[in-house]
Amino acid sequence: MQELFALVLNDKDLSKAGELFSLEDKDIQHDLTEVLERICQIVDSFDYVTSSNDQSVVEICVTRVTSAIRETDSISSHVNAMISLLEVCLKYNLQPSGKDEDPAHAKIASDVLSCLFMNYTKKGVMEIALPVVVQFLDCENKELVRNVSSYLSLAAIGCSSLLASYMELIISSVLKGNSALTLLLQKVYPDNKQVILDHVPELVRLMDTCELQESISLIQMFAMVAKENPRLLQPYVPVFCDYLKQPEMAPTVLNILVDIASVNPRSLLAYVTALQTLLTVYPVYTEPAVAIIGSIATLSENDAKRSLQYFMGQLPNADKTTLPLYLNGLKMIAASSPHLLGQHMPEINKHCQNKPYVADLLHQLREDLKKRSATCPETEEMRKKYVSFEGEELRKKFVTFSEGDIHLSGSTPEKEVRSVSSQTEGTVTVITVGNPPNCTYPSDTLPVKHNLIAPYNLNQLSLRKASRSSLNTDPIFDRPTSPSFETMVSDIPLSNSLTSTATNPSCPSPVSSMKELYRDVVQQFCEKHLGKIRVFINNVTARLPSPVKCSVVNGRHKRYVKLNFVCSSHRGDECLYSNNCFVLITHIPKTWIHLMFLALQAKAISALGQQDTSVSCLKRCWDALKSEKGPSSFLTVVTSSFPSAKDQDALLHELHSVRYFDVFEFNAAEHHWACFMCNHPEKMVTLLQDGSPFISGQLKEKKGRLKFLKRWKTRYFSLSGSNITYSKGDSHKETLPVSKIQSVKALRKGIRDIPKAFEIFTADQRYVLKAKDEQNVEQWVQCLQIAVARSQQKEPVLAPLTSIENQ
Repeated sequence: MQELFALVLNDKDLSKAGELFSLEDKDIQHDLTEVLERICQIVDSFDYVTSSNDQSVVEICVTRVTSAIRETDSISSHVNAMISLLEVCLKYNLQPSGKDEDPAHAKIASDVLSCLFMNYTKKGVMEIALPVVVQFLDCENKELVRNVSSYLSLAAIGCSSLLASYMELIISSVLKGNSALTLLLQKVYPDNKQVILDHVPELVRLMDTCELQESISLIQMFAMVAKENPRLLQPYVPVFCDYLKQPEMAPTVLNILVDIASVNPRSLLAYVTALQTLLTVYPVYTEPAVAIIGSIATLSENDAKRSLQYFMGQLPNADKTTLPLYLNGLKMIAASSPHLLGQHMPEINKHCQNKPYVADLLHQLREDLKKRSATCPETEEMRKKYVSFEGEELRKKFVTFSEGDIHLSGSTPEKEVRSVSSQTEGTVTVITVGNPPNCTYPSDTLPVKHNLIAPYNLNQLSLRKASRSSLNTDPIFDRPTSPSFETMVSDIPLSNSLTSTATNPSCPSPVSSMKELYRDVVQQFCEKHLGKIRVFINNVTARLPSPVKCSVVNGRHKRYVKLNFVCSSHRGDECLYSNNCFVLITHIPKTWIHLMFLALQAKAISALGQQDTSVSCLKRCWDALKSEKGPSSFLTVVTSSFPSAKDQDALLHELHSVRYFDVFEFNAAEHHWACFMCNHPEKMVTLLQDGSPFISGQLKEKKGRLKFLKRWKTRYFSLSGSNITYSKGDSHKETLPVSKIQSVKALRKGIRDIPKAFEIFTADQRYVLKAKDEQNVEQWVQCLQIAVARSQQKEPVLAPLTSIENQ
């Protein structure tokens, strides 16, 4: 064992313990296991519980050991010794005393666990640690249990299979009230399904007592259960339907109900009206709701009639997004009650007219009716009515020829002709074009009969050049075309077989119809990569926060981007950022905007397009940068590769430079970023007096004209209300208004972990202050941060997502 460590531990010499931090990490790296073994011997004694000197020595040594392990990245070499120390701690009482002070063994366990789970991605370390760590879930120390729950949630990100073996213990802890562990159930479920399936009733009942994020996590797990065992969740349909009122949970609940309806639609019969009401408020839920209503339509003819009536009532107001969904619902009715649908085909046809994005669905709907017409006479009757209607409408709309308009193509070789053909579908209707059979034809004409296929086919008809000028000839593109669109235009066949004069200028040309076929490239990209986007954001959230607002500011010389961050917990008055935002002026807007777009998409139910409000706001922000953004378009930015590790490091560097991490930390249990006061509300008692931050005491201020001549001078400082007062002489006192403080930062010497000093920054000055110990530094920094945050509070302006401001 290293000599100084041996002296401190063997003699329990507290006076020498502080010198351990003067040792180089590399000099003690190979002695750390032996040091941990000696610490185990000291703490495995009831005398240790009553000896404050021994406790202080051990705490300092543990801090030095864990610091060296982190800096040398040698956790794999010392993990067994650390686990042995945890096992010793488990043998003793970990329950806090009446003064809410942690027992000595609980403090050691907390430090060791923190060091261990900084390496949660190392599977070998987790394999050794988890069997012992999960035992802390049964201890009587709520704070320790809460921390362990957070650590296990981190471990579940990369090592979920290892946690599967301990699901019984984890669920037991959840049912005892440790609802924070619900956040990891969905991650571990694929590796140990049966244990969760056995406890579904208890977990469903638990939802009423959970916080929102925990309930969302449980619902997401139940959605996974519903994919394979929907009948298991059938008794809890009333419980799930109650959560349709919560927008955060409604999308997942609807997916669960869709799976249940696929095996037993009758269980949802009583909730049809509620679903229809939900769609009037949240049309975005149309797809799953239509699937449920369509499933219910298969129960009986009366149910089919009610569903059909609802779908037909929605068609007049359906848009490009919802019309295909309602047609899918009608297809479900056609499968069970085709005779009901046939009589409505003319109206369906009317609402789908000139909408090529539903052409395939409409064709499938017709085909379904045709297949069932042979076995259902009533359907056949409806089909005849439908065909007759279509043929008449087609004749009126598209075919009006005079006797002189029809010629043999060979008789007019000089005339320029162009053939226009459209994809055809549906039932064949024979329409005679030309003179009646009993008339006398002019010498240069012949009677022509042409078979047209309803509803839209003008098969190989040619329009005279003079007539084409009357058609819609607007430019096709106001943006670059996709290869698929260009192919469609080039594939229109040319023919000289027949000529005619177009008599209906309002008839839409194929070119104008093709405008509607252009699909949003951003939406296509998101549809293809939606799963990858969600996985990426889920992983990167633990490392980087996502801004809630992006603003372009008009500076004196150029525009720049301002980002706003908020606390996601919002725990009332104690929140440091309840009414204001943390602001970052970024020099890498491209990566931040890309990350914001991915975060928006990860939270969305379906793929977002450029027409989506939030996406268009980001686009306006990017476009507003003009020359500052470089040659990249918004489309290029959001469809490029996800931000690399190097890009993420650059974002982290910006956040560090503005001291974001001094105020915010990631809450693994709730999977979001929150200010330290929301993450640790118990600290409010010690930091506030009458609702305001208050602290006072002696601090050493570093003063001197030249850097190498600066010395520490002891002065008495007091923070009360909105001012810091400090004595500058026997009778002279100075005041520093909190409103002038820009930031506060704890100072660490090099890479050491225990700060004993902190800095206060104003617009024109920097104060360096030293406290008596680490705990006192932490109290001063936290009190100052609360005071600064409150002094800067103002009503947030967070809508819209982006804005342009003048400096």
